[in-house]
Amino acid sequence: MKQTKGDPQFIRSLNRRLVIDTLRRKGEMSRTDLGRRIGVEPSTITSIVQDLMQEGLVKEVGMGTSTGGRRPILLNLNYNYGHTLGAKVEAERVLAGLITLDGRLEASSEVKYPRGSTSKKMFTALEKAVAKLPQASRLLGVGVGISGFVHSSQNHLMYSPILGWKDEDLGTPLQRMFDCPVSISNDVNALALGEKWHGVGQNFRNFICVTVGEGIGAGIYLEGHLYEGASGGAGELGHTCIQINGPQCRCGEYGCLEALASDDFLAREAQRYGLPGDPGKLVKAVEKGDEKARDIFQQMGKHLGVGLKNLINLLNPEAIIIGGERLNALKWFQGAMEEELHRHSFSDEPNKIEIIAADLSEAGWLIGAGTLPLRARFLPSMPSNASAQVVG
Repeated sequence: MKQTKGDPQFIRSLNRRLVIDTLRRKGEMSRTDLGRRIGVEPSTITSIVQDLMQEGLVKEVGMGTSTGGRRPILLNLNYNYGHTLGAKVEAERVLAGLITLDGRLEASSEVKYPRGSTSKKMFTALEKAVAKLPQASRLLGVGVGISGFVHSSQNHLMYSPILGWKDEDLGTPLQRMFDCPVSISNDVNALALGEKWHGVGQNFRNFICVTVGEGIGAGIYLEGHLYEGASGGAGELGHTCIQINGPQCRCGEYGCLEALASDDFLAREAQRYGLPGDPGKLVKAVEKGDEKARDIFQQMGKHLGVGLKNLINLLNPEAIIIGGERLNALKWFQGAMEEELHRHSFSDEPNKIEIIAADLSEAGWLIGAGTLPLRARFLPSMPSNASAQVVG
């Protein structure tokens, strides 16, 4: 990595973030290896590491293997440095969790409220959920995942069909509530971030995390970076049309993937077959061998296959990671989904793509949300007006 001259304060801040991010991704490393990997002088690494150790974020963890001279001292992040708070806002409840720096869900809680509640009621419920958690040793930030179109740089919810909210400033009340850095994102983007930092997404530079449940969403990683769109609206896979003149979606349009593959679809089809509309009960029915329930999940899988085929033709990812509430039914719809995915494909790419289950399971929602403030605080970034350029 080569660096050009620029504002010294900015470059030091950038190098500090590079040290933190390199240790996060690579683990134990000597000062010499850190300097080589980042591309800075030993004196710079020594100074930055000294500051980070005084702060308590980096610590010495033992001795490395000698290559002819003295054994090097190894460094790593101090994962006991602090916690983040992760939250997920749903239509009928809010979840909260205490997240460690290495992506473990240390404790979690939930508080329910009636469907159709206002954001004010959600904030009250979130306060109650957080009060149930152990107190963080040092709260580094709060991250919130919420369904819908989220302008994450402004912590602003533009529109959520599931919640029925429009034009909601979520950042200001949360900032007052917690008095620490707050990051808000679409919940599927947060899940994708969690999988990239701590789950199966670590294995890929280009992948799409697709969630199936009350809604259908996609978190998109391109060349190792989460792609959120110009104003945070990328990844609304559920509101792409796969069937002209199909059933009406809650967003008001017709034939959306979400209307043909989400929990609403399962409930609607279950009612038509005389089965319980609750998705959990429908999963139990298919597990007991109910052929009607199996047929419903296969229909759902076919529709998902059409949506994923469009996504693959557009973005050519290495992998599709399936998450969400209906991960518990993956084995009942995956076969039909993959069959449709491979049928009449434009190219052979769908045959090369790995389709795998999310590694973090249900905890991933909170782990991903808790990772949001760490990304903002520690991940190297280059503002457009910076007077230095970093080439990786």
